[in-house]
Amino acid sequence: MKNDKMMEMKNGKSMIMKSDMTLSNGDKIILTNGQVLKSDGSTMMMKNGNAMGMDGMVTDMSDSIMMKDGKIMMMKDGKTMMMDND
Repeated sequence: MKNDKMMEMKNGKSMIMKSDMTLSNGDKIILTNGQVLKSDGSTMMMKNGNAMGMDGMVTDMSDSIMMKDGKIMMMKDGKTMMMDND
């Protein structure tokens, strides 16, 4: 979730989710408003900086390092920037 919008990654590109998504594990459905419906009937809300894998595992991405287009990028406070060479 970024700026209160659910995002999805397709082919390495980040875009706003346009429809509900069922995860590959079949347990959870992510609604475009950030609500997650679990197979046991419970719900949770995604927060800005959260990411969920297709296996349903939630990770806090608000402060993280990733590789994008062959460059090392840093996400800090919800903003993505290229890391310095230092």
